[in-house]
Amino acid sequence: MACIVGGAWHIVKEPFGWARNSLTYNGHAILSYSLAGVALMAFTSGYFVAFNDIAFPTELYGADLGQFSKVQFTLCATFLVGHVWHALKSKDEYGVLK
Repeated sequence: MACIVGGAWHIVKEPFGWARNSLTYNGHAILSYSLAGVALMAFTSGYFVAFNDIAFPTELYGADLGQFSKVQFTLCATFLVGHVWHALKSKDEYGVLK
């Protein structure tokens, strides 16, 4: 419910002044911010899969949770590389890297 209300809030309201001054608003930047969030969630998920037998019991998910956590960490690395790539492309559009 909070995500829906927050999404509606951000559709209706403009960003605050500090956010407009410190964040970049173009397609690459917004995608970069999103990929950073997904990478964080993939890392957290991989950590829980690797070490939490209560949330991921071997009776339901199989005895080899290490392979599942390796997939999660691989996705984390992929999203993190995408975040860096799009952050650099965003800066390049504004001429910051030249």
